[in-house]
Amino acid sequence: DVSSGMVVATIENHPFRLCWSPCGRRIAAGSGKTVRVWEWPMGRGNFQVTQSMGILELKKHVDVLDWSPDGNWIAIGAGNELRLWAAPR
Repeated sequence: DVSSGMVVATIENHPFRLCWSPCGRRIAAGSGKTVRVWEWPMGRGNFQVTQSMGILELKKHVDVLDWSPDGNWIAIGAGNELRLWAAPR
C-alpha cells in the first residue's frame, strides 16, 4: 500500500518474472523453469495458488512472460522457445 508504506502481499519461491493479468486479480510468476499463476485473495494477505490456478514446468529457464489482452493466454519465452499457455481460470 503506497499511501501507508505497508506490505499487503508477498509471493514466495523468489519469482524473477512477474506479470499482472488484464483483470488485475491474477499474476503470472516465472522462477527458474517454472511458471505459476497466483490469485489475489479476497481482502488483503498473501497471494495464494488455488485449485483453479496452475503450475507449468518448462525445460528451460523463463526469460519473459506476458498475458494476452483478453487474459486467456500467457506467452512464455524460455531459451529459444516461445510457449503459449491457456491461462488457468
